[in-house]
Amino acid sequence: MTAIRAAYPNYYRNQAEIDDAINLWAEMLADDKAEYIAKAVKDFIKNDSTGFPPTIGQIRSRAKDIRIAELEREKRERDLLPEPDVKGIPMPDELREKFNAMLERMKVEVRNEKKHRGHF
Repeated sequence: MTAIRAAYPNYYRNQAEIDDAINLWAEMLADDKAEYIAKAVKDFIKNDSTGFPPTIGQIRSRAKDIRIAELEREKRERDLLPEPDVKGIPMPDELREKFNAMLERMKVEVRNEKKHRGHF
């Protein structure tokens, strides 16, 4: 909320408005991943040409798009990695580390997705 207030100083002029906005945004975004919400707010401010602050729905939609783009990028990276131990030839350690880290991130994403169905 601080970033939005700084980027749009003509809105949320008094403390009561700020407090109300913070409470509403916190409640509406409570089930969403803070990492993606923060990225979405930054992206919105960076690319805004209207001069108006974002709505909660705009930020949630943008956060979902960012998450999907990251998952697609990880999939493309995974598709570029060689298969482990092809014909008995072990994968180089640096590639194996990247491969294992990516698989671990994907496992976490799947677990979180199951835990938070309907949320991104």
